[in-house]
Amino acid sequence: MASGGFDIAIGNPPYVNATKVRKQYQVKGFATAACPDIYAWCLERSATLLQPSGRTGMIVPLSLGFSGDFQSLRDALFSNYQANWFASFGRIPSALFNYDVRVRNTIHLAARTSLTRASHTTLLHRWFDDAREYLFQSMSYAAFAPDVWDRKIPKFNTSRLAAAFEQNINSSPRVREVLSKREAKGGALCFKKTAYNWLAFSKNPAPCQDAGGNEISQTQLDELYPVDSLTSDILFLLLNGKLAFIYWCALGDDFHVTKGTMGDFPFRLDFSDYLDMEVIKGLCKELRNAMKSAIQFKLNAGINVGTYNLAICREVTDRSDALLAGALSLSEVWEDIELYYSQVVRTDFSSDKTDD
Repeated sequence: MASGGFDIAIGNPPYVNATKVRKQYQVKGFATAACPDIYAWCLERSATLLQPSGRTGMIVPLSLGFSGDFQSLRDALFSNYQANWFASFGRIPSALFNYDVRVRNTIHLAARTSLTRASHTTLLHRWFDDAREYLFQSMSYAAFAPDVWDRKIPKFNTSRLAAAFEQNINSSPRVREVLSKREAKGGALCFKKTAYNWLAFSKNPAPCQDAGGNEISQTQLDELYPVDSLTSDILFLLLNGKLAFIYWCALGDDFHVTKGTMGDFPFRLDFSDYLDMEVIKGLCKELRNAMKSAIQFKLNAGINVGTYNLAICREVTDRSDALLAGALSLSEVWEDIELYYSQVVRTDFSSDKTDD
């Protein structure tokens, strides 16, 4: 320490809720003191123990990248290190740690000195255990601009795809700007608050049956309220397609679907100037019919919970995505979008055991 600190700090800090330790000890003068897990304190402390040219590598929960509760930690990392690399990993089908742990993780690597300030990320890795030995050697990083993402860590597979979304974010309104706080002329779009291989937005909730086969109301649903019917049609197609699914993978927690995340998706207030609305209406009708034929049930605590399997409606949503991608200047990165989709969707949809 008399020579300036360690060359490198490597670790897997404890994942412990801060409320469990605050009576035993406090951290003073830490920017991350209010973070809800002590892994944040460990990462900040590591930075103070490094020499000016030091490096670090830490395995932490996925919450590092997206949670508002850890914004102070992300700010500390961007301030303390010239270069940062973030690799993200889901827990299904396989997880980085043993099956009894099942934690979604981010591996953070950083250097205190670099020729240029740079931030890099990976896609959300999902993989089968047979691929474990090839997981790290097959990783690739994409550059991203932290300030564009409000200093969150997006999860992208290519720099080109990240840049295309960043251009939209810088130049476009967001979905939240065409939503109302209560049901408007566009009606409600309901959605399931959890997801895995697809997002499902619909005018009507999927059916749900109790143990006796009686129809009951779905739980774990939320609603968006488009301001008018035209906007409702566009959002119905947009939010059920690959564009929104990949955005959710990039900004979400790999489980919950929230109004906040989907409300941040780039949008155009002048979509009707770029799209033939009669074609849009026709695609909406096709998708509604396809979804009726794509209802699947999953038994949960004696209740048959229905869901719309959008993954088997891609023949329709790929056509609507192509139109919407053109209006959002995403057509040139369509190959990157298809690649991302093939990398994160890990289910055989011909099987009756499809999970959402």
